[in-house]
Amino acid sequence: MVKAIQVLRIHLLELEKVNELCKDFCNRYITCLKTKMHSDNLLRNDLGGPYSPSQTNLGLQQ
Repeated sequence: MVKAIQVLRIHLLELEKVNELCKDFCNRYITCLKTKMHSDNLLRNDLGGPYSPSQTNLGLQQ
C-alpha cells in the first residue's frame, strides 16, 4: 500500500510538470501569434493599406 502511494505521488509530480510545460507552451505560442499578427498588420498598412502614404498620394493626384 505504501509503495502504491509513493508511485501515485511520483505520477502526480510528473503531471504537475507536464501541466506547467503546457501552460508555458501556450503562453509562448499566443505571444508569438500576437507578434506575428501585429507584424502582418504593419506590413499590410505599409503595402497599400487604407492608411498608407501611397493611398493618400493617389487620392490627391486624381
